[in-house]
Amino acid sequence: STVSVLYCMSSDSAHSVLQQNPPMANESLPFDPWKRWWHNAPYLTSLTAGGVAGLTVDAALFPLDCLKTRLQATGGVHAAGGYRGLYNGISAALAGSVPCSALFFATYEGAKKQIQLLDGEDRLPEWCVCASAAATGEVVACNVRVPTEIIKQQLQAGRVQTVEEAANIVRQNGMPGFARAFKATAIRDVPFSVLQYPMYEGAKRSLSNYTKQPLAVWQAACVGACTGFVSAFITTPLDVIKTRVMLGESSSQSSHSTLGFMRSILSVEGVGGLFRGSLTRATWMGLGGLIFLGSYEQCKLFLVGPDEKSEFWGS
Repeated sequence: STVSVLYCMSSDSAHSVLQQNPPMANESLPFDPWKRWWHNAPYLTSLTAGGVAGLTVDAALFPLDCLKTRLQATGGVHAAGGYRGLYNGISAALAGSVPCSALFFATYEGAKKQIQLLDGEDRLPEWCVCASAAATGEVVACNVRVPTEIIKQQLQAGRVQTVEEAANIVRQNGMPGFARAFKATAIRDVPFSVLQYPMYEGAKRSLSNYTKQPLAVWQAACVGACTGFVSAFITTPLDVIKTRVMLGESSSQSSHSTLGFMRSILSVEGVGGLFRGSLTRATWMGLGGLIFLGSYEQCKLFLVGPDEKSEFWGS
């Protein structure tokens, strides 16, 4: 793996990186060459930590994700396969989770730094910086997430039996189908992250200021759980629409705009149809925030070291 290869770097290689990127006189860096190397590669750090976090959360919570998909499908959970085969589609999910999460966090951290550099006088409020960076990260990550989500949800809902059959659906739909699914996914994921990440960063900072010390990993993970639960519940209607589009339900509906799709669900199923699976989704995303953001922060802490903890905990 990338981590093990880099960990086995010789001391000479690590010292050559430091010679090319010498620390400032007043800059505090870890003494360990391994941690110094990661300190000088912030985008690779975010990329690696994001990949680890994505793999961890998808492996741990996949059955809840599958149950949520079946609850939101037309006809409900029993029509989509009941409570059996809750690991259908896990291979597609795990294959897409690493690059998707890695791309999101590398883009998110990078965009935050670029926006802060452009806004040299700190005129933008921090929530705006976080929201803009999160939206950018989601749009980039959707390029990987969309095809894997289509394959995964077709398997979860029992529409196909193999990854090859699901992949054929992606190919048959072509670019129009990809564009339709991309739009539905981005409309769900961008608002979710625009809500979650400013709340997450702000809550971390407030709690750190209150306790007068950097947060521990478990504290940051609990903050991620709370913000994930709230953001997921609010954006459930967008997730229901995205699930219906991914499953290709009702060819007449699939050509509708998001607003048209919402009206169609309201007219047939009422408000409850838009919030179908909301508690399952919110619970899944709350636990996901706990594991996902906790794993991400723990991995960054492992790579860069405790001397850099304050950078990550917003103190």
